[in-house]
Amino acid sequence: MGGANSALAQLRNTIIAAFSVREIVEAANVMIGVENRMNALTQSAEKTGIAMDHMRRIALDSRLDFDAVAMLYTRLALATDHLGATQRDVADATQTVANTFIIAGSHAQEANNSARQLAQGLASGALRGDELRSVMENNTILTKMLAEGLNMTIGELREFGHAGKLTAETVMPILIEGMKSTNEQVTKMPMTLGQAGVALRNNFQFIIGDVEKASKGFSGLASVVNKFAQNIDG
Repeated sequence: MGGANSALAQLRNTIIAAFSVREIVEAANVMIGVENRMNALTQSAEKTGIAMDHMRRIALDSRLDFDAVAMLYTRLALATDHLGATQRDVADATQTVANTFIIAGSHAQEANNSARQLAQGLASGALRGDELRSVMENNTILTKMLAEGLNMTIGELREFGHAGKLTAETVMPILIEGMKSTNEQVTKMPMTLGQAGVALRNNFQFIIGDVEKASKGFSGLASVVNKFAQNIDG
């Protein structure tokens, strides 16, 4: 155990030496923040662990920013809690949405923003207004999937959404069903430089998260900074 702790401490120190404090703090904040949100949502360490594994896999497979995936997963879980959706259902729906952004050729920032808009709309009760417009403008694949799933034209889907009928109950079955086919399409697509950059950032955050979970090294650093902040006047 002493040797393992020493190795972790050395790894932590190596990371601190190799990257700027700002990069490490941002990565640690993302991982700690996501885990805290999931703990508050699930009230279970086991379920949080399962959710974290799902979100990490989805981010890597779909080439989408982990923080955006986590926000989408969390809000879909909240929006479907009354439906009795399983963690697997939420994961499949999240992956479908993430996949469609890649297939649609959305830039990373557009995909991240639209994923948040979609999650925000469904969590609020229905996808409409600015959230619906953002999704339809930046994700033609998802728009087409929803229209076909509801046997509608794009125009009819827009009116359906404006009427407040694009709810989680309506959307989730279509998203869950589309996971396998969209996954197959993504695996056949070459990775772009932008997507490679996202993958690099995701994996860096995962390393920081793993070291933090094993050693509490970065949250310990946060405690020191907080204590300094509280006593800075003195």
